[in-house]
Amino acid sequence: MQGLVGTLLETVPRGALRRSAGLRKCFLRAVWSRDKRWLFDSPSPSPSPVESASSSSSSSSSSSSQILSEGASLSSLEGSSPYRVSLKNLVHKPSGGAPLESRQEIAENFAACLETDALAGVIRRVSFFVNEIAARDAETDKLKGAGSPLKLPPDLRGLWKEMGGNPADAESSPPSPLVPLVLLEAARLQEYRDFDALNELALSTGTQIADTAPLDVAVPFLETLSAAGVLNELPLLHMAKRLREAAADKKKEKKGKTNTVLPLARSHTISLLKSFALQRLRHREALEILVGQLQTHIPFLTVDETTEVLFWASHIDLLSSGEGEERKEGGRTDPPSLALRGELESRLFGAVEEGEGGETAVKKIERQSRALLAMFLSRVSEERMDLCIRLLESLSVEIFKQPLSFWSGERAGGLHKRLLLCRLCMRYLHRDEYDVLPVDIKNALRKLHRLEVPESQDGPKGTKFMRSVSQLLTRLRIANTTLARRGPLVFDVLERDRNVAWECNTRSRFFVASFERTPWSRLRRRLLQAMGYRVVDLHHWQWSRLRCKRVRFEWLRMARYHTLKDRREFGYSGLGGGEGAGAVGAETGEKLQLLHLHERAKKSLGFHIPGYFYGYEPISNMKY
Repeated sequence: MQGLVGTLLETVPRGALRRSAGLRKCFLRAVWSRDKRWLFDSPSPSPSPVESASSSSSSSSSSSSQILSEGASLSSLEGSSPYRVSLKNLVHKPSGGAPLESRQEIAENFAACLETDALAGVIRRVSFFVNEIAARDAETDKLKGAGSPLKLPPDLRGLWKEMGGNPADAESSPPSPLVPLVLLEAARLQEYRDFDALNELALSTGTQIADTAPLDVAVPFLETLSAAGVLNELPLLHMAKRLREAAADKKKEKKGKTNTVLPLARSHTISLLKSFALQRLRHREALEILVGQLQTHIPFLTVDETTEVLFWASHIDLLSSGEGEERKEGGRTDPPSLALRGELESRLFGAVEEGEGGETAVKKIERQSRALLAMFLSRVSEERMDLCIRLLESLSVEIFKQPLSFWSGERAGGLHKRLLLCRLCMRYLHRDEYDVLPVDIKNALRKLHRLEVPESQDGPKGTKFMRSVSQLLTRLRIANTTLARRGPLVFDVLERDRNVAWECNTRSRFFVASFERTPWSRLRRRLLQAMGYRVVDLHHWQWSRLRCKRVRFEWLRMARYHTLKDRREFGYSGLGGGEGAGAVGAETGEKLQLLHLHERAKKSLGFHIPGYFYGYEPISNMKY
């Protein structure tokens, strides 16, 4: 039987395992039975913090007692893996309590001694167990306590015994919320990319953790979930509901009820802001609460924390001035967020003027480049250009100091692309300020532009949407290429004979559950238009409705014709009239789409578009 399992693991492709549910279940059980003994009983190749603590003096035993469970002796744990020792503590402490440093050590040891296949088995088994518990609780509530007790599967019962817990206790209560947190941290450290398993873990445990777990566990769980690349906004929506209820209770000032959520700690506030930005979720009430909490923490923010707040707030359009863009939530920006932006930029400007000592060149360049890019994402005004110029001066000094070998390092690729993007923003979006820059700053930016930094293997990959558009354009005798590079920008589809860029806008370029573009998408479009490209927008919700290939041919042909010959891109971009509408359309690029025009024409709704043809003027705009 073991030889048959080994042959199955070596010969069956992963695609077949993903398509067949029964085969995948057999595969996961085989992986778990194969790796269980090696995972828990074999010593790790390098001495772990727990093993080194067991052989050290009594001073180190006090630090290891934070990781070990109560009543466990150090002598009885010799030769055991750090995952077994640490996870036993997590099971016996369902309310949490281990510090963040201990959880990070647990995750690092777990990721070091665990294979990817075994990690998939553990994640899926924990998710299955939590789902079974939820179903058992629902059945018990439905039958008013007459439900049968839950019985663990044999392999999960063995897992629970190996972790040092009693299966009877596990069947009566769900596992600790720290177990999914450790699994997520290990998946992030190991760059685990089975998002189906991670999403299943988030759905089974994330909502419960966000609703009931302490903030010391819930906030790191949400941050790690987003950092691991899992795009699932449901746990974050539960956290937003929890913040909203806590704010309502604080306003009512209920007597005898302690508020365990508000006020938020400084680290928790920044972590939640980062989670909202990574998930592209703009929850208005939750963000207002976070802005209010940040205003109380401003006097205590360090330079790194100030940069983090500016960077992640710019990703969700929290600190945007709202000039020249159409905001769909009232048409204006919240004044507290504008005041917060001014205070953060003032603190950052003071830190740049004073200078920060004792930090490495990589950290300094990364911090200042993130702050500079955050200002471009939030549409820097002319009054705050002095801060951008001061950041560029400080960056130019550091650029000249670094040798050529510095830009071939591990983290130099991202820094190089970010600095080139800032150079593009200065050259094309703020040309007047760029022309008057000192010569040293321009030479430093030119030096970055001429560098040949080795590209990472994990580059941008084309989607099926891009490939289908490129193939249809080729059938139309239009020469094009996908994933063309122009400096730090990567085009979806770029024509070879004309300066026409086709934007295949997927869900990643919009906020969750909205048609509003993210600041990254808007900045990219402004750069393309400033560089002289005609931009053709293809939205995924429109393209998916065009089933027939002939209709797609006609749609591409007419979209290209209107982009090249029509004046709507340079004038008006919405229905109706009004002064200043042309400026709004030119900034946001939300011009009329052909499908929308046809839909309006079918409903016989008359409308006029100023500037649709040369010399055209609607009757409603005529003056007598």
